[in-house]
Amino acid sequence: YCICIFVSKGNPMKKIQSFFQKANAIIKEYNCHREEQFMNGELFNVFNITGVSANECQLHSALIAELLNPKGSHGCGSQFLEKFLQILKLDDFGFNSDKIRICTEKLVRDGRIDIEISDKNRAIIIEVKIYADDMDCQLSRYYNYAKREYGKNFKLLYLTLMGNQASEKSLGNKNSGITHNDYICLSFADDILEWIDRCITIAENKSLVKNILASYKQTLMELTGQDMDIKFRNRLLQLMTDKENAESVAEMMNLSEKWFSTVVE
Repeated sequence: YCICIFVSKGNPMKKIQSFFQKANAIIKEYNCHREEQFMNGELFNVFNITGVSANECQLHSALIAELLNPKGSHGCGSQFLEKFLQILKLDDFGFNSDKIRICTEKLVRDGRIDIEISDKNRAIIIEVKIYADDMDCQLSRYYNYAKREYGKNFKLLYLTLMGNQASEKSLGNKNSGITHNDYICLSFADDILEWIDRCITIAENKSLVKNILASYKQTLMELTGQDMDIKFRNRLLQLMTDKENAESVAEMMNLSEKWFSTVVE
């Protein structure tokens, strides 16, 4: 690797000292924030503790399906499902809420569907991806299954952390595959977080449900890089890459290299 050495016009140590003062201010603020979180119990997250925060089946598919179920144990009826459809702009999809069934890990001829919401006449099928790769013709197979079962009365959703499109591998070939117009991209970072916020409002008077939703929101923010740890880290990186601090960072790297060489020798 290469280390650039800048010639300072002023006092280099004074600039380095100024840089450290700014960095220390950010670190001090971060430490205070973490201490406050700890004292308030905000670092207690059952999903992180049990190691399932990135598990597509055991956490995300299961919890989302339960929230979408009008007969779910949350006791909020169809309100969560209605908010979900609003975010998707599918308010007029025509679900019969009295006949809705929610299935997870549904085994069909074409594969295993993460979440299926149906009332026998129409359906919403959700493929959930956290870190797993697409499988061969995966979305294409689910699309063809839905088409056989529900005709045109279905929507296929592809849910990823940041709302990415499915790979060409998942869409299949030109003869038996689908296009990017045949499914809807959904993101945990925006769509699901917005939905969870709305669910928290609905569950205001149901403390257990509200607390679980708050923990899930915290997990999603960590997975999508929106938690405070990431934000403080980004502030430090921005400070280091700021034009006016470039010389100080280079001086520190130069001094560090000299110190390391002396120790090794």
